[in-house]
Amino acid sequence: MEGGKSLKTWLLKVVSLVVLCAPVLAAGEAIELSHIDIDIGTDFGKIAPDFSLPDVNGNLVTLAEFRGQDVLLVFGNTRCPHCATRIPLLNELNRNEFKVVFVALGGTKETIARYIEDLNIRFQMLLDPDRSVGRKYNVQRVPTGYIIDQNGQVMMGGPKESGLLWTASSPVLYIPSGPLLHHSIPFTISDSHPEPDESNTLTAIKSTPGETPL
Repeated sequence: MEGGKSLKTWLLKVVSLVVLCAPVLAAGEAIELSHIDIDIGTDFGKIAPDFSLPDVNGNLVTLAEFRGQDVLLVFGNTRCPHCATRIPLLNELNRNEFKVVFVALGGTKETIARYIEDLNIRFQMLLDPDRSVGRKYNVQRVPTGYIIDQNGQVMMGGPKESGLLWTASSPVLYIPSGPLLHHSIPFTISDSHPEPDESNTLTAIKSTPGETPL
C-alpha cells in the first residue's frame, strides 16, 4: 500500500496478535553476535536480505518466492520451549494473516521433521544448520521475528531495541507508524494496554476470555 494511505487503512481487518520471545537461547545454541545486513532500529523499510534454505524434503526455498505476501519470518530451534508454545499462534497467523516462514537454527533434518509432525506445524519450516541466515539477520535470541511486507521490505522485527518486541514479560507488539505507515498489518488495540514508549507507536495485545495473555 502507498505511504499516503491513512491510519484507518490499518483497521480494515482486525485480529489479535501476540509475539513473545525467550530472553536467552537454549543451552548450546549460542549465536555469534555478528551483524551483517540489518542495522537494528535504523534500517526498517530496507529490502530484507534474501536467502535460500532447504525444507525437510530437500527442496530449496528462497525468501524472494514470497513477494506479494506479508511474511512473518521467525527464527527458532527445536529445543526452545518458547518456540514450541507459540506454534498454535503461528499456525493461526499463517492461516489468516501472514505467510509464516520458520527458520530452524541448527538441528538435523530428521529432528526437524519429527518436530513438525509432533507439533502439527502447518507453516513453512526451513533448515539453517550452520546458522548462516540467522547471523545475517542478527539473531541473538530465539524466537526472533521479522515482519516483511509484500514488497520484501523489513517493517519491524529483531531484538528488543527494534520495532517488534518479543518479550517473556509483556504480551505487547509495538507497531511503528509515521514513515512506515504503508503496510496494512491487521491488529486490535486493547483498552488496557500500557502507554507506548514512543508517540509514533500503536499497541496490539492478544487476550482470549478465560485465558491469561501469553
